[in-house]
Amino acid sequence: MIISTPELPQPESFKEVVDLFRFHREMILCSHLQNSVHLVGFEQGRIELRIESDAPRDLVNRVSEFLNEWTRQRWVVTVSSESGAPTLREQARREDKRLLDEAETDDLVQAVKEVFPGSKVTKVTMREPLEEHNMETEDIEDEDVAGID
Repeated sequence: MIISTPELPQPESFKEVVDLFRFHREMILCSHLQNSVHLVGFEQGRIELRIESDAPRDLVNRVSEFLNEWTRQRWVVTVSSESGAPTLREQARREDKRLLDEAETDDLVQAVKEVFPGSKVTKVTMREPLEEHNMETEDIEDEDVAGID
């Protein structure tokens, strides 16, 4: 008898590590990983971070323990004094600002702002491109289209 076991997660980036904490509903640690740490280095089984002073003292140990448990792989999480990358929150804010700035220069947005003076772009939501559908066209009789003259 073969018993299948679900595949264990093996995060391949720091963002995937953070997503794993979100998936397991470890929201306090997830928040600290987004807001209070700067990634210095990442490779499978090893993470190097610069930690801000507002992070809990046991953050590194707890992150390592949870990753070891969830992946059944040894993870070494170390602290560095190198500056590292901006926090994930800082990166997200920069991307939001970039998208807002880009939207402000869009021709359609400019036209709307002319019609509605004082209006502002406050949020940009990225949409997936619509999939092209392979629709077969049929001859539509006039009576099939209600309300069109």
